[in-house]
Amino acid sequence: MYPYITLFYKFNEQYILEGCLEKNNFKIIIKKNNLFDSYDILYQFTKFNKKDKIYTLGELFQNKLLEDEIVFKISKILFDKMNEISINLLI
Repeated sequence: MYPYITLFYKFNEQYILEGCLEKNNFKIIIKKNNLFDSYDILYQFTKFNKKDKIYTLGELFQNKLLEDEIVFKISKILFDKMNEISINLLI
């Protein structure tokens, strides 16, 4: 089931995630912004290629691998992209 995570890695106080959507892959970097006590989420969509799943977004939430706020923000970014693609297919 899409979206899912294929790489989850913590490096120098930041998280690096890669994963798959139905038509794209994505890369996400999450960095703590200490000045504003929040997180910066940088993301990029790339050409689709199939990779093995290690987590779903729900599992990130359930297993507390990331803070709830971050999982919700990532979910919004990914589902917005999936909806954008679906709408473009209808036009």
